[in-house]
Amino acid sequence: MRSHAKDASAPSTHRENSTFSLGVFAAMLVCAAAFLGIGASAAGAATAGLSYGYTGEIGIPDAGGLGGTWTNPVAVSNDDGNIFIVRQGNPASGQEPAVDVIDPTSDTSLSRPEFGGFLPKGVAVSADGSEFFITDSQFINGTPQKWIRTTTIPLTYEQEPLWAPSYLQSPSGMAVDPTTGDLVIGDAGRIARVASDTGALISSFDGSTSPGGTFTEPRSVAVAPNSDVYVVDFSRRVLHFAADGSWKADLPLPPLLGPNPPVGVAVDPQNGNVAVEGNATIAIYASDDTLKTLIRVPSAQATNNVGLAFAPDGSKLYIGLNDGSAHVFTRGVQPGVDAPVVSSVTETGAHLSADVATSGETTVARIEYCLASEPCDGSLASDGSSPWHRLPDHEFSSPEPGGAIEDDILELAPNSEYLLRTYAINEAEIENWSPMTPLTTAVAAPLVTTGPASGLTDTSVQLGGSVDNTFGGQTTYHFAYGTEAGNYEAQVPLVDGVAGSLRTPRTFSQAVKGLQPATEYHYAIVAKNGGGTTVGEDRTFKTLAADEAAPLRGYEQVTPVDKKGVAVLATWGFQAAPDGSAFQFAGSQPSSDAESAVVVSRYVSRRGESNWIGAQPLDPPFSQGRAIINSLTLGVSDDFTHAMVVSPFALTPDATEAAANLYIRDLGTGKYQLLGTATQNGAFNGFAGIQQLDTFTAGAPDFSWVVVISRYPLLPGAPQTAMYKWTSAGGLSLISRLPDNSIPTGTVRSQVESTRIAQPLVSEDGHAVTFTLQSGNDGAYRRSGGQTEPVSVSEVNDETLGTVQPASADGISADGRYVFFNSNSRLTEDDEDGVRSEYRYDALAPDGERLEYLAPQDGNNMADTLGIAQDGKTAYFNSEGHLVAWREGQPIDVVSPEPVRVFSYGYASPNGRYFEFVKANETAYLYSADTGETVCISCTPDGKPAPAGLPIPDRNISNRIPHSITDEGKAYFNTNTALLAADRNGTSDVYEYYRGRLTLISPGDGDFAAILADISDDGSDVFFSTTQGLVSQDTDQGYDIYDARIGGGLSGQNPPPPLAPCGGEDCRTGTGSPPADPNLGSSAISFANQVKKKSRAHPTKKCKKGKAHKKGKKCSKAKRTARSTNSNAGGAK
Repeated sequence: MRSHAKDASAPSTHRENSTFSLGVFAAMLVCAAAFLGIGASAAGAATAGLSYGYTGEIGIPDAGGLGGTWTNPVAVSNDDGNIFIVRQGNPASGQEPAVDVIDPTSDTSLSRPEFGGFLPKGVAVSADGSEFFITDSQFINGTPQKWIRTTTIPLTYEQEPLWAPSYLQSPSGMAVDPTTGDLVIGDAGRIARVASDTGALISSFDGSTSPGGTFTEPRSVAVAPNSDVYVVDFSRRVLHFAADGSWKADLPLPPLLGPNPPVGVAVDPQNGNVAVEGNATIAIYASDDTLKTLIRVPSAQATNNVGLAFAPDGSKLYIGLNDGSAHVFTRGVQPGVDAPVVSSVTETGAHLSADVATSGETTVARIEYCLASEPCDGSLASDGSSPWHRLPDHEFSSPEPGGAIEDDILELAPNSEYLLRTYAINEAEIENWSPMTPLTTAVAAPLVTTGPASGLTDTSVQLGGSVDNTFGGQTTYHFAYGTEAGNYEAQVPLVDGVAGSLRTPRTFSQAVKGLQPATEYHYAIVAKNGGGTTVGEDRTFKTLAADEAAPLRGYEQVTPVDKKGVAVLATWGFQAAPDGSAFQFAGSQPSSDAESAVVVSRYVSRRGESNWIGAQPLDPPFSQGRAIINSLTLGVSDDFTHAMVVSPFALTPDATEAAANLYIRDLGTGKYQLLGTATQNGAFNGFAGIQQLDTFTAGAPDFSWVVVISRYPLLPGAPQTAMYKWTSAGGLSLISRLPDNSIPTGTVRSQVESTRIAQPLVSEDGHAVTFTLQSGNDGAYRRSGGQTEPVSVSEVNDETLGTVQPASADGISADGRYVFFNSNSRLTEDDEDGVRSEYRYDALAPDGERLEYLAPQDGNNMADTLGIAQDGKTAYFNSEGHLVAWREGQPIDVVSPEPVRVFSYGYASPNGRYFEFVKANETAYLYSADTGETVCISCTPDGKPAPAGLPIPDRNISNRIPHSITDEGKAYFNTNTALLAADRNGTSDVYEYYRGRLTLISPGDGDFAAILADISDDGSDVFFSTTQGLVSQDTDQGYDIYDARIGGGLSGQNPPPPLAPCGGEDCRTGTGSPPADPNLGSSAISFANQVKKKSRAHPTKKCKKGKAHKKGKKCSKAKRTARSTNSNAGGAK
């Protein structure tokens, strides 16, 4: 036996320092009387019983053995104690399958019979060791083999060739009856008793007399000294039978043996005790089938265990392995342990004591604890993933008889149930656990966190906070607030709210109204339960001044009540007039009065005095091939008086039939002016197809001039792709010319490469443009006053000086002075990176000093330039893996550590002071170039990021993207997350963020989504789509566009409901009800819902003074009622 094996009484040779460690001692022994509460002994007794502890290994493991299936790979001769261990070997490595016969005293091999062509999986040996039997692992030969001892010194065995019980079908586990010498073997659903001398079948039984019925598959077999048979069946039963096959008992399997069938069974030849192993645990049963002891196999020895065998005197227990060796467990005396005694219980702990008896051996003991809700009875260990936790070790030196151990435990959770046990291990590595003692800690006052204040107005606020842990006690809460810290004058709610008894955090918020403007308040969350009251951290907020509060908005329905069959697109295709007085939207079905039928039809609504007027179809006549024609309207002027459209029909005398005719349409008169005609094949589909909304480039507010980039020639001699300018007075001209005014050989780069970016390529008044030439004359150019100048001219003092280098124009300032472009070429001395970089060109600077190097750029096209300020002094672009801001005269500032690209997008305010963007995690942020700060605007009050969305970033009609950020820094977005208490619908709603204040724009009180569409330049009008009827005239439940307008609300959209009828002499003709309040808020929405349910109209009558109608009956005495109108149109509440 190797070094770990030793007699139980021998002194310990592997102590670690002065204490025993489970990691070192690995013996996991339980006295069943203690651990299972069965007949527990007092700790004062000298011992608590006998058990087994791991002491080492025996046998020589295979090096690179084949492994395979195993059943009873270890057996012991009762007479001489020799151990028979199966070795499957590996013939390819020169290791033949064999059985090792091991002398347990010297751990040496006495004999090794080998089996060619036979792969043994189990072994059984006669009581005197004169013969052994083996079964085949791979069922190549279903007949077991018998080997007979031929000589004693040296010990040799030979196969008995005539012994061949060929009637066996699938032999598996087997054992020799120590009394009769018969071989008892599991075989194909039965237990066969075979004569060991002749191989004849003596008898068999199939387990049908047991309560569980016949065997599924007998796996392991053991035979007691009285010839009783124990069988491990694949059905996870361990059954006890008499020698004749009559059922006697099913052994109770504790949960620690695991969910799978046990892997081995053995009987102690001295007393008939039965050992069953499974899940690295050994259960010891008395001969009467009662459970006595559980032994935990150490974790280091817990794998590949496949069989059991006792030594002849019962002093050792062997666990066979699948490598030709076995673990050795040696019998010894357990230390005695008493269950812990609990006293002085507090919220987080208690004083513990327990008695330990050592039987004179050096012993280490401790108390362990486990949260009662954990699987405490399923683990003997107290390390690794075990739910048991250790208190400090206490050592008793030999020959001390033992004594008391005491500890204070201080780390428990309040109001929680725990289980305690006493553990001890002695120098023989024998362990013991006491019965478990329950402990319930006292209730503690709750834990709370005062959260941030949100939704600030001049007179109200939303207070937030959380009850983080009630410790299981029923808890209530409120928010206390006042103008002095700690001296809170009021609370909300007036009656404490219920926080429950959960131990997990719960977030609460309460609205406070009636506050004073421009006043600082202190507040804290307060929670109370049976353990006491907790006041959270004092925090402050300051109400807004009266002139800082969010203005009241009214809802106005932009799309008409009668849509004439139009299905309004809810997420894309929008354009708002700069002042919010008109709105362009798209439909997936044409209206009944439209002249065309295409995939996306376009319409305009205009705001009138009492209602929105429209929708006016924009598309020119067309009814062919709807499936392939996406859009005929390419642009709408800012004043909504004109549109740019494309048509294959000659709608003017100078147009060409069956060509791609671009027109400017007067939306007032319906008249067309020809802008230009492309006669190439496919030109019409190219202008009107999907993602072709980049032809229109810019236009005057009234479209008196328009700039286009056409991918098809519009004038004779023009390149394939060129930039043109049309004026109402002068017609069409080619403007993408070279400095000598000649026509370039190359083509103008279209913006189509990036459907997401639409930076201005034309100055605000149209006098200056910038364009990119490629495939000849490559470079960026600027044209103003009929003169073209190259922009991407090298200012590096080398051979490139003064030459035009390839580049891409990104945009131009509103006054036309500055051009932003990117180039792979090094154009300035301070550009030392040698990569694509962003530059700014100044048309008013001296020659040779017009370029300013800004920073490296990430990509190779306009997709990385995300925003250019109108004054040309701020720009946003991706640089070296970041989103950065460049401001004139300032260093580059990192806006976001990640680039804004693909799954993230954003928009700059027109003046460049702000940049609103959505990261890849879908959270919305706002950057201020003035402060250099980036703030999360869609985060919850407790700071957690929440997904949000901006208008879809694909290029839209008029070569634009809907706006979501104003020059003042008012940022708009939609989110499914409730960021304010007024948002209660759990779906998408529109918010405004401004100077730290969140305002709910959409109602947030119905089960309807609201999606941001566009805004007016100053944010006075916020347009969104929804199916919710927000005015009384909207009852169709389809998608509509609404305008949340400051001071809005149109009386024509909320007509008064008809009065209920009256009759009889008390009725007289009336004059109707006053008009509805145009400021629409929650009360107006409720009113609209009531209108939907109104009964059929009847002639309007009035009752006499003092009487009123009652459900359509005669007039009766009226009851006095009060009526109020909430004019808060979805703002902060």
